[in-house]
Amino acid sequence: MNFPIYNLTLPEYRLDKKPDYNSIGKKIDNIIRKYFPNKWIAIRGIGLQDHAGKSAEEMIDIIKKNGADKYDSKVKSPFFEMDKKFKIDFHATPMFFGNDTRCPHYNKKFGKLKSVFAEILKDFYEGAVIDRGYSVRLDILMVYDLNKLNAAPMKWGQDGPILTKEKILPKDTLCFQFKNKNKKTEALLGFIVLR
Repeated sequence: MNFPIYNLTLPEYRLDKKPDYNSIGKKIDNIIRKYFPNKWIAIRGIGLQDHAGKSAEEMIDIIKKNGADKYDSKVKSPFFEMDKKFKIDFHATPMFFGNDTRCPHYNKKFGKLKSVFAEILKDFYEGAVIDRGYSVRLDILMVYDLNKLNAAPMKWGQDGPILTKEKILPKDTLCFQFKNKNKKTEALLGFIVLR
């Protein structure tokens, strides 16, 4: 399948200094608004530093074949045990860019940061240090059709993640399963590469 690949050049986005979340985030929001408007999507971002020297093009080829960036069973993500327990295929952020911007995970938290991707960039620069011990620069964004995904059967309890039979809407989670496990790539809409 051919998927559109959009490149966004961001020479100012580096890890050697704290990124300007708002400035860079708005540029990413705008490219999503331009190419994926008026549709509920889920975006998964990855950093090439977590993929053993692979180029963006090599990773995109892998994702085009597998539907996601999980391709080596020996590579364990920081959430490997949780993903296995709750049958989570991948983590992503649901959002909608139209006349208004909707992102249930972040809309409640907007403070000084006024952009969906400003919040995401902050999580990967500051929050990843807690999970991984280092900041992550997002290099590839995978854009998925939210209608082709299910929420994993997990919710957060007082003591951490718990299995649930409660229906969770895909826009209200960050943990996803492919609706069609045999045709995972059908859920993919395209890629944005942050150069």
